[in-house]
Amino acid sequence: MPPPAPAEHPLLDHALAIVERDVQTALGDAEGLRLVTSRGEVFVALRDGRFHGDPVQVRPGDTAATIIAVVAEAAQDTVMGVLWKAWPECPVHRTVAGVSRRGEGSEATGDDDTVDWRCYAEGGPHTVAAVGSVPVVHKRQIPRPR
Repeated sequence: MPPPAPAEHPLLDHALAIVERDVQTALGDAEGLRLVTSRGEVFVALRDGRFHGDPVQVRPGDTAATIIAVVAEAAQDTVMGVLWKAWPECPVHRTVAGVSRRGEGSEATGDDDTVDWRCYAEGGPHTVAAVGSVPVVHKRQIPRPR
């Protein structure tokens, strides 16, 4: 069975809108996301159509959280693979955060619809932000010699 076209799966558009907030917070309005179909599969692409990584795989019965997680991972692959930018970045460790469903792991219940960007750097994993809520990170300025 072929994957659904973007218009056939309204949750894809909803998930993309959530993830795009993080892209625009980190990279500015010049960069945005859209769904494209290539070779019969759906990908998360930049506005100009360039994409990188695996297709978005959604199945009947997938929860909104699962679809948001899949779209966030695909968006991260595209941003990092096409633009060569580490995204999203943990403001504490300056490392790339990964996608995680809240409650994943030993206490996972499957009931929580929250998807987070999590940092797995030294000191133990911690939440950077919920997907769609990445805060603006101001780059450290290097002082100019006088």
